[in-house]
Amino acid sequence: MPDQFSRLSDHLFIHHGVINVGILRDGDRALLIDCGSGSVQSTLDVLQITEVDSILFTHHHRDQASGVGQLTGGIKLGVPAQEREWFEEVETFWNDPNTRWHLYNVHPHSLMLSESVCVTNTYKEGDIIEWGDARISVIDTPGHTDGSVSYVVEVDGRLFAFCGDVIYDKGQIWELYSLQKGNDV
Repeated sequence: MPDQFSRLSDHLFIHHGVINVGILRDGDRALLIDCGSGSVQSTLDVLQITEVDSILFTHHHRDQASGVGQLTGGIKLGVPAQEREWFEEVETFWNDPNTRWHLYNVHPHSLMLSESVCVTNTYKEGDIIEWGDARISVIDTPGHTDGSVSYVVEVDGRLFAFCGDVIYDKGQIWELYSLQKGNDV
């Protein structure tokens, strides 16, 4: 079994679970980038983090967000602006026969959450989030999902990019479809 987490800098960690979860630390509180299955709680316990202030989601897939209900407290949820409805109104997807049975749009998967969650903030290209000692820039990165965003975290004099699970492990890609969208250059 691989290590439970890695330390990237003084304030930034990665929890290794179903997906990699970014943990930005400020004392005993944290901002998470995605939350996976909720197993991140074990790493938070080891790091003696007692409060999760916010979770920033890169996209709406359940492997990124299914554990949100296991994390307690008044956590603020930030999602890609283009995907807000897939967090807050996911039942519209599950209750529409056209999205459940008539899947002709060439997407290779339908990994929607099973229940809606309450969104606090939405983010899009150009937004800047200041949190603790970090500055987080939002970049629209459609591909893995149509509304995916990536977060570039500037902390401890270094830059780190979080792109969900489009790139995972040691530079592997899940599938090529996720890389075929984007802005014209």
